[in-house]
Amino acid sequence: AHCLGRYPGIIRKGQLLHISLNDNLLVPYIIEKLRDNELAIAIATRLNLSGADELYLAQFNALVAFGDVAGAAKVAAQSPRSCLRTPATIHKFLQMTPQPGQPQ
Repeated sequence: AHCLGRYPGIIRKGQLLHISLNDNLLVPYIIEKLRDNELAIAIATRLNLSGADELYLAQFNALVAFGDVAGAAKVAAQSPRSCLRTPATIHKFLQMTPQPGQPQ
């Protein structure tokens, strides 16, 4: 498993302790244990991690259904690991009818 980094620390007895985060488990942990989808999306976006793909897809689909071209484009652009930068996403954009005053 790939780790985000190792963080050293010293415990009370003077021993060196290294802590590392498993990037494959961090976002799923936030979703399942902390039940904080906003935090999961923010962490996945900032660190380009997997695990929030379904949240991004749900957010994207809601914006598409609402006709929010700009919002959907922003979500697709920010999606980690390019999970929404696919031919299927482009096809959805081509089928969208933008709301008045929105870019096409």
